[in-house]
Amino acid sequence: MLLEDIYKEFLFDLEIKNYSIRTIKGYRNNNQAFFSKAMDDAKLADEIIKLQFWIIHYEKMGYRFALPC
Repeated sequence: MLLEDIYKEFLFDLEIKNYSIRTIKGYRNNNQAFFSKAMDDAKLADEIIKLQFWIIHYEKMGYRFALPC
């Protein structure tokens, strides 16, 4: 995957520039947290798209949906 390759290259670049172990560990932890959150958001977006599809499908069949306020 392209994003993983860029991430590994970034960490390798930090090692070559002689960044401290704690700094590299901090970057690694922060980036992993960001990637985890981004993947969760992408999965949520996919579920919302699927839900919208089914709402449109059922509305075409004559059902009405009331959204909570």
